[in-house]
Amino acid sequence: MSLFFWRYDLPAGFEFDCVDYIVDESDVDMHWHNYYQLAVCTGGTGEFVFEKETYPYAEGDIFIVDNMEKHGAFAHPSTTASFTFLIFYPQFVVHNADQKFDYEYLLPFLYNPEEFCNKINGDSQIGQRLNGMLSDIIEENRRRRPGYRHLISAKLRVVLAELIGYYNLGEAASTVMDRFMKLRPAIEYMEQHFTENVTLDEAARIVFLSASRFRHLFQETMHVGFKEYLISLRYQAAKKLLADTGMTISEIAAQAGFSNLYSFYKLFERHEKMTPNEYRRKLMEP
Repeated sequence: MSLFFWRYDLPAGFEFDCVDYIVDESDVDMHWHNYYQLAVCTGGTGEFVFEKETYPYAEGDIFIVDNMEKHGAFAHPSTTASFTFLIFYPQFVVHNADQKFDYEYLLPFLYNPEEFCNKINGDSQIGQRLNGMLSDIIEENRRRRPGYRHLISAKLRVVLAELIGYYNLGEAASTVMDRFMKLRPAIEYMEQHFTENVTLDEAARIVFLSASRFRHLFQETMHVGFKEYLISLRYQAAKKLLADTGMTISEIAAQAGFSNLYSFYKLFERHEKMTPNEYRRKLMEP
């Protein structure tokens, strides 16, 4: 079983796409990514693996996946399965950072992996309703007729609103959203300055919290530690530099914010099961 980071660069201004994916019966490739995802099984059977739960899947089943939880899928023996992934960045649905109403669209993705059920059965009432909506979005993205971006934006919000209702993300979720909005200035600062020596104390001051309270609130809300989140931002940047530039590995590590080249190599090999140079050569293969 391998572990890797799946980066997908979505265009600025329309941070959405639909990606078709084939799953085989090989060992599951556990990964996480830089986007939110709605995964629709379009054929075949197998199992979808998350950190805390494994779900069987069949055609029509839907999975909600955040940008931090490690996950992967495999098909049953001697079969292949297919998925369409609807992927987007948070900013695709959050236009006004001052409006809690917009942020609430993200509630289905601010889940606690210990308690959340990622799967919606395709043959359930909500599954059938969502499949119709998601099929419309996928078709709009394929056809790209005039106005398709507005239609996708509006229809995705309807899907997210349905998920808020399905998961009963009402008053209890309001607390989660309040925490997320409280942390958001610090998160944005981290995303803008991750190549620098951003400290926990510095991030805590931005949102007027003590370091201990900020550490606890960050873990509770993001389901990942402050340091781990910061390292993931640097790792994402390093992989992009490996793919897009001819910089040396030491230059890439430094530019992405890694102060220790050896620790960067160890992190990379743990996630990718290969060295940065091997990864770069693999990208260049025809």
